[in-house]
Amino acid sequence: MTENTVACVGDLLIDFVCTDIDSSIKNGTHFLKKAGGAPANVACCVAKLGGQAALAAKVGRDPFGDFLVETLKEQGVETNSVVVDGHYATSKAYVALQGNGERDFTFNWGASEQLESHELAEGFVENSKVVHFGAALKNEGRMIDLYQNLLVEASSKNKWICFDPNFRPALWENNAQEFVRLCEESLRAAHIVKVSEEELHILAGKTCLKESCTFLHQKGVKIILVTLGKNGTLLSVANSGTRFVDSIVVNSIDSTGAGDAFIGAFLYLLASKNTLPSCLDELVPMVSFANKVGALTCTQMGAISALPSLTTVESFSESCVNQ
Repeated sequence: MTENTVACVGDLLIDFVCTDIDSSIKNGTHFLKKAGGAPANVACCVAKLGGQAALAAKVGRDPFGDFLVETLKEQGVETNSVVVDGHYATSKAYVALQGNGERDFTFNWGASEQLESHELAEGFVENSKVVHFGAALKNEGRMIDLYQNLLVEASSKNKWICFDPNFRPALWENNAQEFVRLCEESLRAAHIVKVSEEELHILAGKTCLKESCTFLHQKGVKIILVTLGKNGTLLSVANSGTRFVDSIVVNSIDSTGAGDAFIGAFLYLLASKNTLPSCLDELVPMVSFANKVGALTCTQMGAISALPSLTTVESFSESCVNQ
């Protein structure tokens, strides 16, 4: 790991993507195996763009786990903190794509919730610049303790902390209050928070975007990135204001991993900075770049396999979409 590494923590799993477009998981019959997991997607995005990324995660000692570790290595992600454990099966997510590119999920959890602090490689936090936490965790498994320990360590070592709560209705069974409670510690520690509009309103308990951002800023969050799909991103910076940053037009095939690609692209740029940006004029081009990466990810199936290279991003012309 180098001092500019983005260290990601959380899920590494198999996405079984239903290729029967506009079909439910219940009625789908064709599923495509893809590597996934929100923080794994983020790490692969950073690496695909040419940055340094490491992942802390756990998989089972099975063919799916082998496939995931091999995929990370092929993408250039450091895997010294990816643990293979024969006591658990590799976690799996089943994803059905709707006609508009949106998705619904169901999960079969296994090894990904069982990672422990002592299993991480030495220097995982120490040798990084940014530590990214990829989801709010239920009070199940051992990852909740790992999160708490790494949040404390990252804060004590003055690392930049990024948090993406990754709210999934299928996981929380409409128990939004528990979701909010489990996000509290991460929100208090985070410098950067990436949320969807739905997540922002759930966390803040408000319906106004700017009021909801103010609520998170009061908890100490410096930079808030609210992804709004085709409407772009709302950037809100403590003591500096807000600005909407336009997205780009693409023909969306599969939005799986688009938000992860967005924050991965943002953190790729952030890791090259000497100080945490606090000016809207400096952050807007970073968000614009991240919007483009997220949008391009929607043009192919899968999350990790759809990530664009830096050359692809830089050469992309929006006008080619309509040609």
